[in-house]
Amino acid sequence: MLDRRERAVIGRMLVGLTLGMALSLAGQTAADALPAHVVAFYDPYLYGVLVLAMTRGISRPGWALLIGGLTGAGTAAGHMTAHALDHQTPLVPGGTEGTGGIGGIGGIGWEMAVLAAVLIAFGLTGHLCRRPGRCGDLVVGVLSGLLLARFAQELRSAELLDRVGSLAVPWSLAALAVMGLALPVILRPTAAARVRTAAVTLVCAVLCVVVLSALPLSG
Repeated sequence: MLDRRERAVIGRMLVGLTLGMALSLAGQTAADALPAHVVAFYDPYLYGVLVLAMTRGISRPGWALLIGGLTGAGTAAGHMTAHALDHQTPLVPGGTEGTGGIGGIGGIGWEMAVLAAVLIAFGLTGHLCRRPGRCGDLVVGVLSGLLLARFAQELRSAELLDRVGSLAVPWSLAALAVMGLALPVILRPTAAARVRTAAVTLVCAVLCVVVLSALPLSG
């Protein structure tokens, strides 16, 4: 049984690494042809969903961290492969900035480091989300609250407020709302845990919105 469990975990690692690289390569290659809000939808939200799916139910936090790290390594490999295939775009940081790529070329190293940290955090969330205790409620609730707070921050933009209710709403904005509302229901195992997690989500989102409301809008 232990051998089967370890083989299953190793299989998840390979799947996470492969899918992370495939999604990153496909998205980075098509970034020039896709609208910016579509690119922002899959990077990092689609990667985060992938890590949650790969780490959900993993019993050991070390395995969850490793799966999240390998998925991050796969996305970094996909990004670098796409840059290597695009001969007009320099790969080294500090080069001439181009229009292609996610987050700009000059900051690719920083972007990959941040993305890897986010994916590792999603991996820990996937590990803890199945626990029936308050720890799982807190972790999933905080993650969902942060997503909803980010959604509210995006809505502070007058341009986005004018587009709400139309088909022109950015995909990334819709992803924030759907994930923030759905994660407590999908990830928690019982009805009582879902209610507690929803309460944590609401409190966290309100606190973050209050803090963010005191900050000036980014340009």
